[in-house]
Amino acid sequence: MTAFAKFMAFMNIVIACVFLFLASKDFNTRRPWAYEVFRAQLAVDGLPIDQHDSGLRRVAYALWQDLEPDTLKDLFAKAGGNPAQGSNNLIKTQIEEVDRLRAELTAELDKIKDEEDKRARLRDLFLPLAMTLEERDYWTQRINDKDLDQIGLEKLQKDLFDDYFGRATLPGDDTLVPPEKSDWLAQKNPKAVQPEGQTQLDRRQRLAHLLYNLGKSAEDHTRAMVVIGLKAYIAEAEAQAARLREMSLRVRLATLDERSLFEVEYTRLTQRILALVEEIERKKYFYTGQQDLKKRAAELVKIREADLEELNGKLSQAKDDTDKALALQRSLEERLFETQKHLGEVQEKTQEMERFIRGLYGPTRR
Repeated sequence: MTAFAKFMAFMNIVIACVFLFLASKDFNTRRPWAYEVFRAQLAVDGLPIDQHDSGLRRVAYALWQDLEPDTLKDLFAKAGGNPAQGSNNLIKTQIEEVDRLRAELTAELDKIKDEEDKRARLRDLFLPLAMTLEERDYWTQRINDKDLDQIGLEKLQKDLFDDYFGRATLPGDDTLVPPEKSDWLAQKNPKAVQPEGQTQLDRRQRLAHLLYNLGKSAEDHTRAMVVIGLKAYIAEAEAQAARLREMSLRVRLATLDERSLFEVEYTRLTQRILALVEEIERKKYFYTGQQDLKKRAAELVKIREADLEELNGKLSQAKDDTDKALALQRSLEERLFETQKHLGEVQEKTQEMERFIRGLYGPTRR
């Protein structure tokens, strides 16, 4: 080998070493920047929806595989931690956060034994999730139903969870995609798209609606912001504000209508009340007259009762006198009967003596 060839080989080795040095230095410099960009994207877009979500990247692998434990802990450092308190599992997707929250709220509600306290907690949790005034009125009526017993409240609780949590966790178009792949592959295979599935945008909106409105404290909203991302958080805040404005406008319009109806009904009822007052006054006057008549009748009744008592006394005396007279009459009749009987016997003896005398002197000549 000539000297020039040896020199060129040496230079190639030197250039290769320099290239490797520069490439490693570039990689070491680029990696923190790429990590910061990745963190910023996570802050804006939030966690992947599920194990098929590739995020904004149109690649064949799901985003959750790039989420290292240290990254997840950094993301949730000021948002309740990851794993969350009372759990040992890292939250890598929005569906996992929803499942964790559902289990936590279910356990909390199951511990509440007082029916009124459970009703208050159900109102506090689920009424903000209503998207329309009709939906809010429907759930309010069901929660306030006094006929519900403990079993009825448990069924109501199940219906609320199935409606709102089930609506948020409906599957997307990726049910036939392997878990290690992203839903981007579903777009390449139309047969894998389920007709009842939702788009990723629909799913993000529903999940954002659920997590945003279930938050009650600043820490809850910070955690929801980390999970769903700033973009979805702001969009849901604007959408919720619009829904509340629409509800408040409808309530105000309904209030105005009810106020107009109240004025008409108030006038009608006022006139009706005045007429009833006059009727009551007439009834009072009639009642007073009837009371006087009753009083006079009571006095007459007392007089008649006194007369009746006096007549009863006289009737009793007359009855006693009559009984005595009847007894005397009965005695006289008995004596008269005995006298007549004695007279009959005397008359019979007289006739016998007369026949005897006539028999002694013979027949009488005329």
